Amino acid sequence: MGSEATDADAKSVSVTLADDTLSLEAQSHVEQILENAKIKEILPGLRALCAEAECYLEFQWADIISKGANTQEVHKLLATFPYYSNYIDLTRLELAALQTVDPTPPRQIAFIGSGPLPLTSLCLLSSLNEKTPKTLIQSLLSYLPSWLNPTAPKHPEVSILNIDNNASALRQSEWLCMKLGNIAKQMSFSLSCASSPPPLHAFPVIYLAALVGSSQSEKEALVQAVVGQMQEGALLVIRTSWGLRSLLYPDFDCTTEGILSVLEICVVVHPYGHVVNSVIVGRVKARTRARSLAESAIAA
Repeated sequence: MGSEATDADAKSVSVTLADDTLSLEAQSHVEQILENAKIKEILPGLRALCAEAECYLEFQWADIISKGANTQEVHKLLATFPYYSNYIDLTRLELAALQTVDPTPPRQIAFIGSGPLPLTSLCLLSSLNEKTPKTLIQSLLSYLPSWLNPTAPKHPEVSILNIDNNASALRQSEWLCMKLGNIAKQMSFSLSCASSPPPLHAFPVIYLAALVGSSQSEKEALVQAVVGQMQEGALLVIRTSWGLRSLLYPDFDCTTEGILSVLEICVVVHPYGHVVNSVIVGRVKARTRARSLAESAIAA
């Protein structure tokens, strides 16, 4: 019995060591690929091509879905989009990350770079419409009839502002939402650039799409522009990538002096499954503190 246990333990250890070795070997291969001079040379063009292809894909599917004969058919067509389940899982991952920072579900969200097919916004509405921030006492009281619980809190309806710099994308997106029925009432749209976004002080959570900003320097400048329009303490969700996935979507270093001067990085998530994008959640720092940190960085 003891011998069998020892053999099993040894086998388990050897499998674990083998997995670790394979992981290190795979990581080494990834680094070699990303550091390859030829890969670096074609990378900007490859990312631009992928971004253009994704845009055309979303336009085509938004058009297909919008042609549904009625609301029910439009919803069914939406679920046939090839990456529908990926968006559901990515949104679930992001909401879980947000909950670790602030357990109260957001009721107002702005999404910068929403595109012609606002799947993230739709997934967020689907999840958040089912949830209301409750304490344990509120949860217990919710089972009582309303006449026994007159002080039950009424939470505002979830609303999402979709921001994009492409007028055609916004028109397509707005038309699709109208075809989806009542959910359109919770959506609004703004034609704006990330470099000069509309006032965002009313939103506790802002999303920045993965394709907003094609390089570290460009994305960093856009993050600072967006943060400048946000309220102190609000959360910025930055979609990025890691490993070989950065061949398709630009990766983002959130530890630079410029970013750390305006954001407190709270959570970074790198999924290993079919979800492609990584997630960074940062909290907007107090302006006075951010200003002093920025001045210190400049002086250094």
